[in-house]
Amino acid sequence: MDAVGSSRVFVTCFTKNGDLLSQWRGYCGPEAGCSVGWAGITLKAAAHQAGFLLAPCIYERDRQRRLVQELLNAFSESPKSEKDIDYFLNVLLSFIAPLFKHPSFEEEDEWRLFTRPGLRKTPPVRFRPGKATIIPYAQVPLQSAKARLADIERLVVGPTTLLGLSTQAIRTCLTSAGVNVKDVVPSAAPYRRL
Repeated sequence: MDAVGSSRVFVTCFTKNGDLLSQWRGYCGPEAGCSVGWAGITLKAAAHQAGFLLAPCIYERDRQRRLVQELLNAFSESPKSEKDIDYFLNVLLSFIAPLFKHPSFEEEDEWRLFTRPGLRKTPPVRFRPGKATIIPYAQVPLQSAKARLADIERLVVGPTTLLGLSTQAIRTCLTSAGVNVKDVVPSAAPYRRL
C-alpha cells in the first residue's frame, strides 16, 4: 500500500474490470502481466479485519463537491476550537481524498483500500523505486479466518505473443504452489507491440 501525503494514509487500488487495455498498457511491461481478481466480499472481510476501508472511487465532480459541502455543513453547526478544526479537516481529507479521482479515469471503475485516519498500529514504512521518485509503502497482511486472499477468484493473463503458453504456465505454477484459483483465463485484449 502506498502512502498518500504526510497523513500516513496508505492506499492500494483495484479495478472492477480485470481485462482493460489501458490498464495493461499503464501497469505492465510490453509482454508481461497478470490481473488477480478476488471476490469483493473476501477482500472487504480481509480489509475490515486489518482495520482498513474499501470503497469505490468517486469520479463525478458535482458529487465530490456535494460530499465535501455536506461534511463541512455538518461540522460548522456548532462552534469548535482550533484543535477540533485541525482534527476534523485532517480526518475529512484522510477519509474522502483517497476516493476522489479525476473524471477522465472513470473507465477504470476503481475501488480503493486504505488505512483509517489515526490507525494506531500503522505498519512500518518501507520504500520502493518508482518511475520518478522513491515511494513509501507498508506491507499489510490482509488475511483473516473469514477471508483467504490466497484463494483467487479469477486470474487474467495479460496480452502477449505466447498467450496460450503463458496461460498454461501460470496455471501450472499456481497449482504447484498450492494457490487456489477458480478461473485462469487469457486476456481478450489484442496483443500489439508498438
